[in-house]
Amino acid sequence: MTIRPMRKVVYLITIACIAASCGRDSPRSAPAGPEFAVSPQGITSLEGRWRVMAGDSPGYAADSLDDSGWPLAAVPGNLMAVYPEYRGIAWYRARVFFPAEKAPGDYMIQLGRICDVDEFYVNGVLVGNTGTIGDPLSHAFDRTRYYLVPRNLVRPGAENLIAVRVRGYLSDSMGMIWGDYFLGPPEQMKGPVFRGYAADIFFVGVYLFIAVYFFIFSMMSRSMPAQQRYFALFSLSLSAYIFCQSQIKYLFTDHFYYFHYAQYIVGIGCTGAALMMFRSFFALSVTKSDRLALAVLGIAAAAITVIPEIRDWTAPRLLWHASVLYLIVVSGYHIVKSIVSRDWSRLYVYIGFFVIIAGALMELLRAHSLVPDFDYLKFGLIGLIVMISFFIATQLSNIQRIEESIMLKLENEVQERTRDLFERNRTIEEQLEIARLIYDKIIPEGPPELDGIAFHAACVPMDTVGGDFYDYRIGDGTAALFIGDVSGHGVPGAFLALITKLAFRQILTETVDIGRILKFMNHAVCDSAVLSNFVTGMLCVLDLRNKRLFYSYAGHPPCYIIRERGIEEIPAVKRSIPLGLNKAQRYEQREYPVEQGDRLVLYTDGVTEAINGEGRMFGETRFRDLLLESRCLSVRECVDGILERVRDYSGGDIGDDITLMVIDIL
Repeated sequence: MTIRPMRKVVYLITIACIAASCGRDSPRSAPAGPEFAVSPQGITSLEGRWRVMAGDSPGYAADSLDDSGWPLAAVPGNLMAVYPEYRGIAWYRARVFFPAEKAPGDYMIQLGRICDVDEFYVNGVLVGNTGTIGDPLSHAFDRTRYYLVPRNLVRPGAENLIAVRVRGYLSDSMGMIWGDYFLGPPEQMKGPVFRGYAADIFFVGVYLFIAVYFFIFSMMSRSMPAQQRYFALFSLSLSAYIFCQSQIKYLFTDHFYYFHYAQYIVGIGCTGAALMMFRSFFALSVTKSDRLALAVLGIAAAAITVIPEIRDWTAPRLLWHASVLYLIVVSGYHIVKSIVSRDWSRLYVYIGFFVIIAGALMELLRAHSLVPDFDYLKFGLIGLIVMISFFIATQLSNIQRIEESIMLKLENEVQERTRDLFERNRTIEEQLEIARLIYDKIIPEGPPELDGIAFHAACVPMDTVGGDFYDYRIGDGTAALFIGDVSGHGVPGAFLALITKLAFRQILTETVDIGRILKFMNHAVCDSAVLSNFVTGMLCVLDLRNKRLFYSYAGHPPCYIIRERGIEEIPAVKRSIPLGLNKAQRYEQREYPVEQGDRLVLYTDGVTEAINGEGRMFGETRFRDLLLESRCLSVRECVDGILERVRDYSGGDIGDDITLMVIDIL
């Protein structure tokens, strides 16, 4: 079987990576001699060569012990470089000289990530521990240690012994393997510690923000939605991976197992998301090799899930690293191929992927101690930022094209809609003119011709077609008067007003009983109303011979009689509701005595509810006062004066139809 050249490269590098992970880790180069002089000015590095011994004895913590025969090991570095495959208890020892000229005080020591648990001693005295060496279920191998060295244990100007007792756990790593090792005053050590936490929080937050932003953006955008979702998933995985890997988690808990498990699972998911993102960006089909790599990642995740001991995760970890290496080689190959063919359409993507895969490669090498310890993966942020610029540039270009297309389309639609609106507006205006003519027919053309009364009324619609109206019918010495207010305006209001007037005119030919008249009108309105419209009104019959006023209300404001002695309100009927709401409603007739010289005033609520610029209504009190002021005027002068005052109060813009009817009894 013939293997393609690129696949040969992938297989060879994968085998090399696996072989490197199974071999010994290379110790970091450091100066010889386990002696450190503490700086009187600041922080002192404890990185270098320490004395080490595989085994355990209480005397190994004593400062009097002669350890000159112990071998040297690099710190940070893998103790298995000195003691291959050893996972028991081991000791680290070094001598520290504190300055004699400095007043004795507390010191803080930072020990990087130690595999697995440890105890820290100063001059033979136990200062602190992380985890419990005697408890096989206790683990803390990815936690940075901070211990406070009390001043009473420090011997200024003399030799001081620091010793670290460690217990191994993993199959390929042990001891003081990763991280930074420092000693200094607590107030000066706070800065590096704070910066470390701040950097972790910053990178986690930035990656999380990018993920959320592009998840939302992918749902709103029509351009490259799949690429944006893969990009968001990749950013989210990076954020979770860095959180699980960082020291932030220990601000919430001392148990690390689930975070370590999540770190591996998220890392595996991040690798799969990166592979799909790469294929999506370059419009490449998923190959059989890709499916194999995804299957390998699935096997690795399943193995990590079912294997209870972290130290037994070596095989699934190697499968994961092999898939990462496959991704690096495949993406690198296509990037180089695109550059060679001078395809610059995705230059920003090339640069971004290059930075990301470079960070992934260095992180892979760091995992096998082939490069110095450093958080390479965090700086994949640069690559993500570059790719974001590609997204934004693409979106802006698409937006510009869409805007041009939309503007052209809008111009055509506006012209077409303008023509349609012009035609519709002309039709509506014609219909409104017809409705206005109908409405004008509803309003009587002149006053009633009846001896013994003076009559004047006015109806002012808010729109072209209103909903207020009035009507009258003259009998033998009587005048039947009706004033109505239809809810709503325009054509529906005019239609319902016409129905109400026709019902009023029809029933008056049969009876003058107010209860029967309103009952008949109510049935007509109930049968004809649309859009839940109704009619408020007052019906009264003025009997000039007997000087009586028979009346009833249908949810209408009470009317007034003005006399020499003042103004009186014609009392309303209890449980009075408008016409058109309840077909079974009955209306009760009442009577009220009238005298010669009385003035009867009927009106709609458009008078009292007129609003000025400050949002205040004209009101009943102002209306009553105005009626009293104008009682000496003629009925026409009274109506015209009140309407003028209402218009002035509302600034000429009335908010409702207004109808006012004034009748003097002579």
